[in-house]
Amino acid sequence: MNVPQTYYEWVQLLNMLKTGDQEKEALAVMYQGKIEHQAGVYERFVNRLTQTINTRFVMALDNFQKALNQNTNFEKVISQALDRIAADMGLIPQLAALPALKDKEREELSKLIQQEMNRIGESLTKSAQADRSGKLLSILRNKGFKV
Repeated sequence: MNVPQTYYEWVQLLNMLKTGDQEKEALAVMYQGKIEHQAGVYERFVNRLTQTINTRFVMALDNFQKALNQNTNFEKVISQALDRIAADMGLIPQLAALPALKDKEREELSKLIQQEMNRIGESLTKSAQADRSGKLLSILRNKGFKV
């Protein structure tokens, strides 16, 4: 994989992240990449990066929902689903910290990502509080959630 220098090279790597192909390798070279901060190109790059981040959130939540739909041991399924969503979403904040971004965009993306992660955490917490068995609440506490 080449270190991205042009918009086209960045798009190729972002597409890899959208599909989950070689994501660790792609992220590693992205941290070495640069992009011109000229009008038009840079804005398209930030837009494409934002789309990639949104896609990664959707993928993580879809994978989480699929794991929950398994009709096996509830505690095991929930625990594995939480581990999976944490792993899937672990890459997202790293995208907002790319050195190729200007400070302003880095801060804005980080703030948006944190808001979405908080929203997801709040949703899980509400679900746990509505669970009369208390199993989900116990699992979330064991995973380090503040509930």
